[in-house]
Amino acid sequence: EIRSNGIINARLVTLNAPISGLITRTKTEIGDHIKAEEILSHITDSSESEGLAVHLDIDLKGIIFRIEGLSKRISKVEEMKTELEIRVEQYAKEMVENIKLRKDEAIAQEKFWEAVSQERLNALTRQQNLLKSGIASPARVEEATSLSLQAREEINRVRANVKRLTQELKAASEGVFVNEGQSDVPYSRQRLDEVRLTLYDLKLQLSEAKDRKNAIGVGLSDENERASKRKTAVIHSPIEGI
Repeated sequence: EIRSNGIINARLVTLNAPISGLITRTKTEIGDHIKAEEILSHITDSSESEGLAVHLDIDLKGIIFRIEGLSKRISKVEEMKTELEIRVEQYAKEMVENIKLRKDEAIAQEKFWEAVSQERLNALTRQQNLLKSGIASPARVEEATSLSLQAREEINRVRANVKRLTQELKAASEGVFVNEGQSDVPYSRQRLDEVRLTLYDLKLQLSEAKDRKNAIGVGLSDENERASKRKTAVIHSPIEGI
C-alpha cells in the first residue's frame, strides 16, 4: 500500500554555541549529509573583555620597573658598603696602632717613675741616716718622704693607665673601641651596620618582586589562553547524519 505521508524516527542532536558571537557557516547546507566531527561553523566574539589580561599586563610592567629600580639601588648600596668596610678597616688599624703607641709611652713612663721612686727612696734613706747622726733636719726627712710617696703614686697611676690601655688594645683588636669619650663602635661602623641591614631588606624585596613577577607572568599566560578560547569556537558535528 502506497501512501503520501509517513513518520521517520531518527536521533536528533541539538547543537549549542559554547560562546556568544557571530556565526560563520561553512559550505554545508540544510539537508546535506555530513560525517562525524565535520566542521559545521565558526563563532567569533570580538566583544570579549580583556580587562583581567590588561590589568595583569600593567602589573607585570610595574613589577619589572620595580625590579630594575631595586637592582640599581642595591648596586649603589653595595658600593657604599664596600667604601664603609674599607673605612672601618682603616680606622681599626689606625686605632690599634694609636693605642699601641700610647701603651708603649705609658710603659716608658712606668719605668721612668720606677727609677725616680728608687732614687727618692735612696734619698729618703740618706736623710734618715743623717737625721740619726744629727746632721740633717726633720724637715729634710719629711720632704724626702713626701717626694718618695709622690713617686710611688705616680707609679700606681701609670700602671693603671697601662692596664687600661692593654684592655683597650684587646678590645680594639676585636673591633670594639672603648677609649674614653667614645662609644663602643665608631660612626662609620654604625653606618656600616645600617647599610648592611638596608641591603638585606632590599635583597629581600627584590626576591619577593621576582617571585611576584613570575606569578603574574604565569597568570597572564593562562588568562591570555582562556581569553583566546572565549573569543573563537568551532562547531563540530557530534554524529554522522543529515
